Amino acid sequence: MSSLGGYPLNQTQNTTAKKHFVGSVCIDLLLLETSLYLMGKNEEEIEFETFCERKMGAALKYENIGFEVGYRLTERLTQSKMLGSELLDSVKFICKDFWNEIFAKQVDKLQTDHSGTFVLRDLNFKWLGMFSPGELT
Repeated sequence: MSSLGGYPLNQTQNTTAKKHFVGSVCIDLLLLETSLYLMGKNEEEIEFETFCERKMGAALKYENIGFEVGYRLTERLTQSKMLGSELLDSVKFICKDFWNEIFAKQVDKLQTDHSGTFVLRDLNFKWLGMFSPGELT
């Protein structure tokens, strides 16, 4: 099983195997270089419309990469588990197992409006830690 952001990376399914760690700075730098690559890093000045097109194309590629990685990780994590067919079972899996694999902790709070809408709260969400609160709104 693998994990991101300074968390364990198991190379085998053996539970006695040593865990390897990847620093969160390495992951941040990888994501930065990936975004520059997807944007078509170019030193010359480009027109605003071309920049916007590149940005939208890069966002679409990033979304596709994220979907594929999430799908594969979920497939890997659910191989040894029996999940129920209820929506709540899937949400609990995300809150406990999936979140723990990615962030090495469980979701801080799960809220629902009892009509199928769930809100996951992580009070120390690492991926937004570099932004100031004013930039998030």
